[in-house]
Amino acid sequence: MFNSRTKFTLKSPLGIFKLDRDPMGWSDTETEVGRSEKTFGIFLTNSNNLQFTGVAKDYLETVYQVYGVNADVKLTKWVKHPQTDEWQFSFEGNLNFTTRKIENNKLKIDFIEGGLREIFVSQLKEKFELNRTESIKGAQITPLVTDELTNNGRDIYLLSRLNAKEEPYYVNSGDWNSGSEYRTGYAPFPLSVVGNSDPENISPQISTNGADNRWNPDLANMFFTVAQKDLGKVSMELSYDFTIKFVQAQNESNVTMEVVLMKFSGGYDSIPLVEIVGDRTIIETLPYPTGGDIISYTFEKTFDPYKGEGIKEGESLTVGILVNGQFGGVSTGFLRYYSENFNGNLVWAEDSFYQRTKAPFLTANETGQKLTEIFSGKKKFISDLLSEGTWKDLGFTCGGWIRNLKIKTETGIEKEWPLTISFEDFYKSIHSVLPVGYGIVTKGAKQFITLEPIRYFFQPYVTIKLGQVSNVKRETAAEYVFSSITTGYSKGGNYEKPLGLDEYNIQSTNITPITVIENKYEALGPSRADSYGVEQARRMQYEDFPDEDTPFDDDNFLIDAKFITRSITRRDTKDYYEVRLWQDDFEQAPTGVYSPETAFNLRLSPANNRNRHALWFNSATVKYNEDKIRFSSSEGNSELKTKFPAKPEVKENGDTLISELSNPIFEPEWVNFDYPFTQDLLDMIQGTTKLNGKEINNYYGLVEFLNEDNQKERGYLFSAKAKDKFTFKILKSYGF
Repeated sequence: MFNSRTKFTLKSPLGIFKLDRDPMGWSDTETEVGRSEKTFGIFLTNSNNLQFTGVAKDYLETVYQVYGVNADVKLTKWVKHPQTDEWQFSFEGNLNFTTRKIENNKLKIDFIEGGLREIFVSQLKEKFELNRTESIKGAQITPLVTDELTNNGRDIYLLSRLNAKEEPYYVNSGDWNSGSEYRTGYAPFPLSVVGNSDPENISPQISTNGADNRWNPDLANMFFTVAQKDLGKVSMELSYDFTIKFVQAQNESNVTMEVVLMKFSGGYDSIPLVEIVGDRTIIETLPYPTGGDIISYTFEKTFDPYKGEGIKEGESLTVGILVNGQFGGVSTGFLRYYSENFNGNLVWAEDSFYQRTKAPFLTANETGQKLTEIFSGKKKFISDLLSEGTWKDLGFTCGGWIRNLKIKTETGIEKEWPLTISFEDFYKSIHSVLPVGYGIVTKGAKQFITLEPIRYFFQPYVTIKLGQVSNVKRETAAEYVFSSITTGYSKGGNYEKPLGLDEYNIQSTNITPITVIENKYEALGPSRADSYGVEQARRMQYEDFPDEDTPFDDDNFLIDAKFITRSITRRDTKDYYEVRLWQDDFEQAPTGVYSPETAFNLRLSPANNRNRHALWFNSATVKYNEDKIRFSSSEGNSELKTKFPAKPEVKENGDTLISELSNPIFEPEWVNFDYPFTQDLLDMIQGTTKLNGKEINNYYGLVEFLNEDNQKERGYLFSAKAKDKFTFKILKSYGF
């Protein structure tokens, strides 16, 4: 049979063969245009028993004899555009030679649509190292060229607590004769660590007197051990109470007792600790117990021991009682006293920062291109969302990249740590931020994977017009009626307090007014977006910790970045990015978070993500526009507030009026019906329409039809099966 509006070609390693007629059996096939209900792209599925005769049969037999059952023969269908009459690609698939039969000089064989779809579906969940240099079939692909992300740092509020409960406490001046000279004895408070946000520096402090009860400074006496670098501003809250129960003294005079904070340098690489002269803080002068008096001391104060400056590299600190006086003369002099009930509490708060670092980075668009190149051999990814506009600088890095980790090969050569991700995780990471879908589009004879906002796959324009439909059946689309909404990220927040209390990008749950069904809407990303997680990785640079593994080395991080500049050399092009801060997107500084000036990934907060998803989950709740989406729970900092220009303030733990949310795309109602089959209608469904300057597949637009009441109705195509008639499954559009 010959159809002047369709044509077929066969392609194999032996070359291209043009059929002079449609394959026998083609008209008997059932064509189904089906929308994925997970990602909402459209995929075409065709399978049938085709028959070839004459020269076409001989061509296929030759291919089979040379290549056997693995013979790669593609059957491509072309159709004429209904408006322009130009030939356009319709679909492509493979002939399955395991089904080959020859009877009456006719070769019968099954056809299954494949091409990019077949490869893509089979590799969707596979994780790939993006720096690989071969496709999954062994073909050479372009080397990975990463961008560079500069991170000026996230200030961290480090809060550590040390205490003592009913501890014995000894103060001793030392037991020797120093004559008329003044000498000191020191006893650090017996403090144990109960909460530690800075384990590199905060440690218990204990007494370590030597011979004659002499005190020689030791790191064991320090609650803050040697600072490895300049650190941020600090505050110190100190309280204590104790009673001196026992006093011994001999040949002592002019004795003073002071609670002091002392700063030392040295203490590493066999360098002795030496007090920093002139930098001692006298916290309190204590009355000296004489004559066996029993005296109780109580104190509580918060102060800044550095007077607005930060800890300097190499410094150590201790807090305790310093005894000063003259001990000796005729014989040994000393002072000893003892408390059996020392209670103390030290809260150390540090505004911690770390110097600027640089790390490899890939935009989301580059990540999608690399993934498709790995499993198809070519860059088969297109996305207007990720290549232009608001989200073009959204991207990925990983813990290993942030730390600038290296891997040593068998030959001892260091190479860059790999970012490893699957397309499914890539998609879900983007989808956690805003509702997106993906599908396969055709440009000329080439297929591409496209990832776009969900609205792309649900265009608000009529692209398919029908007349009166028949056999109409309706039912509630209960799968799109939601009782709760969870947004955010499945990883992150697993670090010490108070970081976990301040991190906002973890996950939050809200409840809707729907109570007749339990159906959860979840948009949780597998990649992390927590700024404190990035900061912890950043502070563990490979240069400083070459032999240390961390829990986040293999974690992927989503970064809301901004483009800064580009460098072009003869070898490659490199783009440079920085993290976005509140000034880049918001009307005012965020509140409810520590150091808002250094906070980032603010656009990616669970509540902001939730609001972007409203056009999807709001299908049933929109009828209750005087009610609210109510906050239920959060695993992170729910006190964060942000405000985009000309929009209401968004509070992570706030309730949101449904009337302030976006209108939904559809109503939760399925409409099923039949319609007469024509080839022109099938061509229309499979065709494209230019909308706003872009060719859009018609099955992404609205289907308009006359319903059972002879009224116009519109909806979105989810399935159209075509053989003797069309059987449609439509999701009713909102507001028509």
